[in-house]
Order: sequence, then structure tokens, then C-alpha cells
Amino acid sequence: MPRAVQDYAKDLRDNLEEKEFIVFLCGPTMEDLGPKEASLRFILKEKLSEAGLTIVVGEDDGLQDLQMEFGGDAQSNELRFLTTRADAIVLIASSPGSFSELGLFSHIYNSDRKFTFILIINESFKNENSYIYLGPVQIIDANGKIFYLNNNNETDEFDSIVDGIIKILQTNKFYNTVSLSHEKK
Repeated sequence: MPRAVQDYAKDLRDNLEEKEFIVFLCGPTMEDLGPKEASLRFILKEKLSEAGLTIVVGEDDGLQDLQMEFGGDAQSNELRFLTTRADAIVLIASSPGSFSELGLFSHIYNSDRKFTFILIINESFKNENSYIYLGPVQIIDANGKIFYLNNNNETDEFDSIVDGIIKILQTNKFYNTVSLSHEKK
């Protein structure tokens, strides 16, 4: 391998190790891991961290504390974090709060795609004549990625969903890093 390619490979590896890629992981509370979606959120937090990504879970990582310290409201606080700090959002839509986040974050994503949007939602919303499907889901389907959960309580689909999300996020981290390190040495 030519020296120039070896040097480039070293620079690329160094840049990938140095570049933090922040994933905002939203969804149902993980206080009760009984619900399928809460279990998936817990697994994603662990597996994405193991894959070298920085995971922020708002209620567990201090975003609520900042809201208490500085005032304001939850949606403005999370929206500001998402648009100024996060490289990606993974949202598991299954609870009233997560459906509210879905509406707000998909609207922002539609007008300003500065982050990767991955949605996990029950398959009962697929092709449904509802506001959720005809609004936020359609927005994300056009430019993000959607994973549908089956209607049963089985978790056999978790591995393929987690693997797919890791692949998407690692690819996006690579492209973000390459686009930021294009200067000549």
C-alpha cells in the first residue's frame, strides 16, 4: 500500500476515534422494562454505547435537571439539544410523550435536516389513515429510516433492528468525519 494511502488510513482512523457522534435516544421510560418498547430502548442504549457512539437519554442524562436549573419547558429544552448538539435521534414512539416528541422533532427535521432521524414504531401505524402516519411517519419515511415493530410481545426482531440502526449510525459517523477532515496535509 502506498505511503499516502497508509497515512490517509491512519488519519481517518484517528479522526473516527476522536469524533464524538451524539445520539439522542427518546422513547418510553426505562424504569419499567416490561413493555417491549422500553426493553428495546434499554438494549439500544447498551449496544449503541458498545459501538462507540455517545448516547444521551434526556431524562437520565441531565436534560431535565438543566430545565429545572434554567427554566423553560421540556420540548424547548430537548429541541435545542437535538438541533445544536445531536448528530442523530433514535425515537421509539409508543407513549404519549414519545408521540409528542415525534410530532415536534419530525416537523423540525422536515425543515432542517441537520441530524439523522431513525423512528421505531408499531406496525399498526403502517399505511394507516391517521395523522401519525400521514404526517410525522411520512416525513421521516421520505428522508430518514423507519423500523416497524410487530404487534406481538416477542422480541425476536430486536437483533435485526439494533444491527440496522448501528450500521446506519456508524455509516453516518464515517461520512460526517470524512466531510470534516477533507483538508490537505
